[in-house]
Amino acid sequence: MADLEVQADLASDQGTDVTETELREQEPTPETTAGFVRLDALVAQHWRRYADAWGGEPGRAVEAFVSAATILACTAVIFGALNPGDFLSSTTPTGGDMGSHLWGPRFLIDHLLPHGRLSGWTPDWYSGFPAYQFYMVVPSLFVVALHVGLPVLLAPFVVLGALAATVSAWWFARLYRWRWLLTVAMAVVIVLTIPVPYNQAFKLVTASGLLAMPFACWFLARSARLAFPIPALAAASSLIFIFNQQPLYNNTGNIIGGNFTSTMAGEFAFSISLTLSILYLGVAVRGLRTGRHRALAAGLFALAGLCHLIPAFFVLACTVSLFLVSPGKGRLRWLATTVPVAGLLTAFWVVPFALRSEYVNDMGWERLPFATGEHTSVWYYLMPGGLRYLFFMALLGVIFSVIRMYRVGLVLAIAWMSVWAAFIWLPQIRLWNARLLPFMFLSVSLLAAIGLGELIRVVGAAAAGNSQRPLRPVTVTACVAAVAFTLLYVVLPMNGMLSGVITREAVTLADGQTVTQSSLWRWKTTYLNPALGWSGNNYTGLEGKTAVPAGCDEPGSEVACTSGGFKEYKAVIATMSGIGQDDRFGCGRAMWEYDGDRIGGYGTPMALMMLPYFTNGCIASQEGLYFESSATVPYHFLMQAELSTRGSTPQRDLPYPGFDMDAGVRHMQLLGVRYYMASTQNAVDQANRHPDLTAIAVSGPWHIYQVSDAATVAPLLNEPVVTTGIDETQHGWLPIASAWFRSSDASVNIAATGPKDWKRVEARPVPAHDRNIVKWVRDQLGATGPIDQLPSLPQTELEAVEVSNIEQGTNTISFDVSKPGVPVLVKTSYFPNWKVSGGSGPYRVTPNLMVVIPTDTHVSMDFGRTPIDLGASALTILGLVGLVMLARRPQIEVAPEKQPWLSMMLDSLVDIPAVVDPTTTEHPSQSSGSVDSGDPLADTATDKVEESDVALEPDVALESDVVQEPDVESDLGARSDD
Repeated sequence: MADLEVQADLASDQGTDVTETELREQEPTPETTAGFVRLDALVAQHWRRYADAWGGEPGRAVEAFVSAATILACTAVIFGALNPGDFLSSTTPTGGDMGSHLWGPRFLIDHLLPHGRLSGWTPDWYSGFPAYQFYMVVPSLFVVALHVGLPVLLAPFVVLGALAATVSAWWFARLYRWRWLLTVAMAVVIVLTIPVPYNQAFKLVTASGLLAMPFACWFLARSARLAFPIPALAAASSLIFIFNQQPLYNNTGNIIGGNFTSTMAGEFAFSISLTLSILYLGVAVRGLRTGRHRALAAGLFALAGLCHLIPAFFVLACTVSLFLVSPGKGRLRWLATTVPVAGLLTAFWVVPFALRSEYVNDMGWERLPFATGEHTSVWYYLMPGGLRYLFFMALLGVIFSVIRMYRVGLVLAIAWMSVWAAFIWLPQIRLWNARLLPFMFLSVSLLAAIGLGELIRVVGAAAAGNSQRPLRPVTVTACVAAVAFTLLYVVLPMNGMLSGVITREAVTLADGQTVTQSSLWRWKTTYLNPALGWSGNNYTGLEGKTAVPAGCDEPGSEVACTSGGFKEYKAVIATMSGIGQDDRFGCGRAMWEYDGDRIGGYGTPMALMMLPYFTNGCIASQEGLYFESSATVPYHFLMQAELSTRGSTPQRDLPYPGFDMDAGVRHMQLLGVRYYMASTQNAVDQANRHPDLTAIAVSGPWHIYQVSDAATVAPLLNEPVVTTGIDETQHGWLPIASAWFRSSDASVNIAATGPKDWKRVEARPVPAHDRNIVKWVRDQLGATGPIDQLPSLPQTELEAVEVSNIEQGTNTISFDVSKPGVPVLVKTSYFPNWKVSGGSGPYRVTPNLMVVIPTDTHVSMDFGRTPIDLGASALTILGLVGLVMLARRPQIEVAPEKQPWLSMMLDSLVDIPAVVDPTTTEHPSQSSGSVDSGDPLADTATDKVEESDVALEPDVALESDVVQEPDVESDLGARSDD
């Protein structure tokens, strides 16, 4: 009773209309949940707090309006850069890697999810590869979630039911303890119920990371209790990061990840992960201060890692740094219970990835700066001249973070310096050091917001003579001006944005060069940001691509087309689909000549990778998108060089041959490629003369040939030879396997393992530390071909055997043999998950195929789950249990952060004692009861509570004598870690 009277008196003092009777009705009983506040009362309580605060101090409402307007304006700029008309249309997305990413969610829907799997085998690319074994599945699951749905007549009833269940959880005491679980569950139900057309769902997901980033940056600053205008400036700084293209040399800034152009190039998983990482850091900053939000933090951390692995390492490093700048037993306990749960949640994907990493391909991206002598200074990349003012302001942000002891600023400074160190000293490994640069640009952008925001506050405090109450006409005006300048800085050079407002005209420079000049009043620039061009190319889709050069396909035109656009592309897809459905030919793998100009005119040089997507898996493309996901990739590119007049040769340090139709056909037969598609005159002429190629169709410039003797299971001439001295990692296997692949007399396959009666030889590849110098010496001598020498391979001729009734499903292979006991070659990529029934094996043989020894006349193979996969799934289930436990456990008590003496010294320089309120002596960053804690909305909810050292929440007052910091974002009746 006494507690209720105290709370009623406190509520009365604060101007709220909460009576003792009402508090008694909220008192925990056996029939209710502790802390229950009905939804209508909760909303009314929030509304009264905001209304009272804004009525008494209208400046807070102005600050809140400026913050909200900034987030909306920044989001609107990003949305405008996406070309909304095309972005929301039903066209088929294309451009860079993005056009091929369209394959993944569709394969999940059609094949993996119906069998209860998130990863599995696909025959669609690279003679088969493990889909989503080495590439993140969660972004594709987002597409699936948006796309699937219920029939139109049923969906509204399910949505209404889900909404009713959510409201009930917040309305009735018996369901109150499950309110967050039900809210999240019902939100998922609603998303899964309302169907979105596939192409639109894909586009929405690709842009989601960019669109949410301004809010995420504001949320991070707000969660760190950085005072106005820093959160608003943080949202604005996200635009500088998103539309940054540094470093400019070799278009590097367009592919490093996180920014707009990288996302349009296909790195949308990176931008989604980065935005989730920022949200996680915001929750972690608050959680380490209050001891709450462990479940939410663990879930966001796991999602960030499952969307892209590289930002997860950034997040982990920042988490450690947060503890280092503010250690304590409570914070250690918070981390020790949160981070392991996040790790367990990711185990289903991370553990198989790590334990099967020897089968990951390394494309050999060259670390920066290039060893060729081009831009050899690391400072070109670490201190780009075009962002020098931003870096200067970021340095000011570091200084203010040290003075004010802004933990998040110190962590961002540590991240900045860590990227510098890692970029300089990271050796040439699979992780390209340029992939670290986005974290530097993001940290610098946010630090610049802190630096400028604190500078504005100091000026405003000096004008007011009160460090705790900076003069709002100064801070608000300066914030609006800074945001407006940022918007102008980003939008002015963006060709196509605000065309009716910004003037763009051609001007001739002093050197005679003609450029486009953009101008708005007195602001002018000749720099052009191509963001709208990238998104326009992607979202106008395949259907928007026309013949190149323009008009070449018009009747009577004498100009030859380098590409026929969508009309040509649609025709060749239809031709290949018809071949697959023709009983004379049937389904099979296709190898297409790489012709960058022609295929690029379809929207992306990867357009023909979509053959399996548009033919429902009937015609597989030998080339695919996920270059790191298959150990067969190097041999595909070697074969592509043999079959293309101008091959792409993207993987570094391979012994690429020149155009060689004979070798190319031999390798297509080896890899089970059934169709060859040629477009250049040189390749067509060579193919027409080859005895193992039969012309079967022509579609525009494309000539399609059937490859003889290309069955996917075939007898072997000689018994494989097991080679010792090498391992099965890609770096260990590739040198000898690529030398074998290039050999003109490779009639004996090299095996990684095999039965005891198979012969053994020792291979001696050039050691890794000597490979570069050996290659350089050979180049000087004019030597070509592989630098590794094959061992002498003894030939043991095998008995003749017939293979028949070959059937290949999505993840199954079956065939009959005329004689058991004789090894046969299965021309599908090797992976340890393959299991054999009716035979022994499979054994990995060169280049990356399988050999099976039948023990019966019928053999079947299945790509199943291994103990590694099952164990990883069990760990994730354990993580889900841990997540629920974290959500139900009470908050952890953490020690309050200490007041920085440097901050007090700075404040004393601007304070005029006559105007300083003696009751407010703490800096906003250290006192949640300060009048300017960084968010006008939150301030109004906490000021009066902390003056009395008694929390308004009934459950807090009743359950504990320790008053933790109340958060306006959390529900008023919650003490548990929901």
